[in-house]
Amino acid sequence: MRRSHVDDKIAAMMAQLEATRPQAARRGHAASCAQKDRHPSAEAARAIALMNGMASKLEVYECEHCHAWHFTRRRKGS
Repeated sequence: MRRSHVDDKIAAMMAQLEATRPQAARRGHAASCAQKDRHPSAEAARAIALMNGMASKLEVYECEHCHAWHFTRRRKGS
């Protein structure tokens, strides 16, 4: 299957994100973080949620371990 321009852009953003994280953060991922999908930006994560029909059920947050963006079902302020 041919990759789209958007897929290439996201892959490049993820590579840049990986390269800029401190070495200690790469080794010290929290167990929950290591098993989650990482997204290069809040916008990219929201786009994935929207494409999967989950935008109304998921929130996104920046991870303190990898500085990528993950999903949560928890609502802000709750």
